[in-house]
Amino acid sequence: MDTNPAPRTGEGGFSVVEALIAAALLLVIAIGIIPFFSTAMANNARGNDSTQASNFTKTVLEDLLQIPFNNQSVAIPTGSTEIVRDQWWENPDPDNVGDEGWRDGVSTGPADIWTRQVVITQHSVSDAENGLFDTPLDGGADPINVHLKQIVVTVRSSRQAGNALGGGQTFVLRTLKAF
Repeated sequence: MDTNPAPRTGEGGFSVVEALIAAALLLVIAIGIIPFFSTAMANNARGNDSTQASNFTKTVLEDLLQIPFNNQSVAIPTGSTEIVRDQWWENPDPDNVGDEGWRDGVSTGPADIWTRQVVITQHSVSDAENGLFDTPLDGGADPINVHLKQIVVTVRSSRQAGNALGGGQTFVLRTLKAF
């Protein structure tokens, strides 16, 4: 009895040529898919920027809407028609966790990503007729004539627009606070 079975024909596996063709097909498919990953990364970064800008804008607006109409923090000084508050976002310091946040003033640092400007003006109800609110009242105006305060919050990303990681986002929200 012969213990060595005869080799089967037609079941020899893949040849080198078949393996090279399969590898070439996978390479062509991978090259076609790679741009989708880079585009997805850029879109995710832009989406993150948009979400942060939106949240930074809404946060300050919600805070200002909670305080009373005649509170000192929203009172226009005499001789002026507006309050302008410039702020910048301080990036977190890896050595000092919890130190990030909004700082007052105009930033001079190149690494600061976000700036925020809050402009508060006061108006009489007659200024609302045209919807433009283009005649703000002086801070020394008779309080009985001040019916509305317009709050405009602008948040900007200082990253370059079109950057591979997003950037160039600007959000502006405007609301009215009535007496």
